[in-house]
Amino acid sequence: MMITQAKVSSFMASAPITTTPMASLESVALLMSKHKVGAIPVLDDNKLQGIITESDVLRAFAEILSGDQKGARIEVQTAQDSSGLYAVIDICKRYEMNLTAITVFRDFSPSQQLVTIRVSGKKIEAMVDSLWDSGIKVNQVLID
Repeated sequence: MMITQAKVSSFMASAPITTTPMASLESVALLMSKHKVGAIPVLDDNKLQGIITESDVLRAFAEILSGDQKGARIEVQTAQDSSGLYAVIDICKRYEMNLTAITVFRDFSPSQQLVTIRVSGKKIEAMVDSLWDSGIKVNQVLID
């Protein structure tokens, strides 16, 4: 078959993966990953409302995680229970940090979770020292 004779219908997915306007970003990201697709049609009452792409999802996650804001991104390891997370938040409060984002990766290791915070404030270095002093392992500090 010559390329000029090829029809889209020969190559398209006849039952594409779709989502709705009210679906969460996480569920759409998981669908894209599971089905190895870079875009998903968004339907409302079986009418096409738009298409969400990998770039759209990445841009949204970066915005949610405050990636475009000045401050510091601090990655720490804490125990699997919530006590370490609470300790990190308490230290942020003690140093009057503006906590703009927090993520927790519980499956980092059998005994540790990975906590990443995004903060801004005047006492970032002192806060990081306090994290260390409290026994929290600081993996990485990136200051914008």
